Amino acid sequence: MKPQNVKFSIIIVCKNSIKTINKSIDSVINQNFKNFELIVIDGDSTDGTKEFLLSKEKFISKFISEKDTGISNAFNKGISIANGEWLFFLNSDDYLKSNNTLNDVAEQLDIDMNIIIGRVQLINNKKKMIGEFGGDAINFNKMTYYNIIPHQATFIKKKLFKNNGYDESLSYSMDYEFYWKNKNNLKIKLINNKIAIVNNKGASAQNYLKLFYEYALIQRKYNVNSFFIIRINFLYRILKYYIKNHI
Repeated sequence: MKPQNVKFSIIIVCKNSIKTINKSIDSVINQNFKNFELIVIDGDSTDGTKEFLLSKEKFISKFISEKDTGISNAFNKGISIANGEWLFFLNSDDYLKSNNTLNDVAEQLDIDMNIIIGRVQLINNKKKMIGEFGGDAINFNKMTYYNIIPHQATFIKKKLFKNNGYDESLSYSMDYEFYWKNKNNLKIKLINNKIAIVNNKGASAQNYLKLFYEYALIQRKYNVNSFFIIRINFLYRILKYYIKNHI
């Protein structure tokens, strides 16, 4: 059943993102669907990002600029002040696909679901499209090895975060841990709308080994796989990283 008068909270977290933040912000404020709030959490930027955001103050519903302990902490700050029924997290170097993105998603929301997952398109540093993933192509069997859900295409009901935010001890895999923690409460709908354009050299990609180390910790914590499988998977990722970067 489609919800009536839905409101989105779009949460952008950033730090020293002056080269990319403009496109992220504009992709939100130019949406044809207007029932949303834009929340920006800045990690006390020193490169002009903070000043740029202040120049966009009339478009930003809530703005915090202060030191934080990482992405998870910044996400949780945004969650704590969000008033929308559905939350969406956008990185400062990613942007919404089109001006109709929120309108198209609103048409496919379902009050019986608490997570809606669309698709993202990947670009490289030269802005060339190199692929896409998400939507009904998601193979949840792979979730036992790594995160296959693009958070830049995922809308989550705020109710799911009640007393249950992101784990701030994790630097890059907080969403992966959140899904396993809430496994029995997730009601997922997959849609094939292209939601966002995503830079494939984001923070997670640049910290590949740390990311998979955190995956291993999460898999162990929630008994996702046997210790043997977890260890083999992590060693495989180390080997893959070494071959890609040294051969």
